Amino acid sequence: MDEAARLAACWHDLGAEDLRALLLAFITRVQVHSDRIGLTLDQMGLALYLGAEPDKRQPAYPASDREQHLMILTVHARLKRTGIEMRMVVDDGSAPATVDCTLVRLLVRAHAIRARLLQDPSLTLREIAAEEGVVSSYVSRLIRLSFLAPDIVTAIFNGRHPAQLTANRLMEDTRLPLDWKAQRELFCLL
Repeated sequence: MDEAARLAACWHDLGAEDLRALLLAFITRVQVHSDRIGLTLDQMGLALYLGAEPDKRQPAYPASDREQHLMILTVHARLKRTGIEMRMVVDDGSAPATVDCTLVRLLVRAHAIRARLLQDPSLTLREIAAEEGVVSSYVSRLIRLSFLAPDIVTAIFNGRHPAQLTANRLMEDTRLPLDWKAQRELFCLL
């Protein structure tokens, strides 16, 4: 138990080769299914890796005895297409939050442009586009993002938005509804 606690404390400091050796010591099989991932763990292999003394009555760790020391852990997850890439989505919420910096930058830029328009109503989208070095249609698509529902914005900032909610999808969708409930339905947040 002491060795396991020591290993848990320094887990993040292990190099790639050490991590590989650790995982090979006790993970015997990984199966990716459409709705889950199954990890077959060898409990005896982990114990031996952690320095447990082998049973003195048995000269070695016999292959016939191996089955009784196997345990299958199941993680409910699925692959989700997001644009041209695939993401692994863990269904129980245990996946670490990954903030999409591109989405955050888009929202910050959208709110900055909206604030400028509110401060100086004489500004036109063409003038802002010229100052920003983009075309006016891009500015008009950006402005729409400043009207996203607050909970959608919070989910984006916390990295807890749906995998299909990408920067490309937001910018390509020219008919983003203003109704917050319709936005939630569109992005599967209900």
